[in-house]
Amino acid sequence: MVLYAEVPRNRIALYRFLLEGYDNLAVMSVVDRYRAVIKLRFTPEAEATLRGLLAAQGARLIEPPAVAV
Repeated sequence: MVLYAEVPRNRIALYRFLLEGYDNLAVMSVVDRYRAVIKLRFTPEAEATLRGLLAAQGARLIEPPAVAV
């Protein structure tokens, strides 16, 4: 499963640290470092925990970014 989120730019490293601290809750990739958009890949069992963590940290879930052709 995949989610995209916009996070405060100065907290990208914190999100990576938190996700690793939760026993690799999700795999995170930075999609747009200027807008601070991250892509999170995770298992279905981790979805509720991941969404709770994102909400608690102030992340804003967004639609997948458009792909340039």
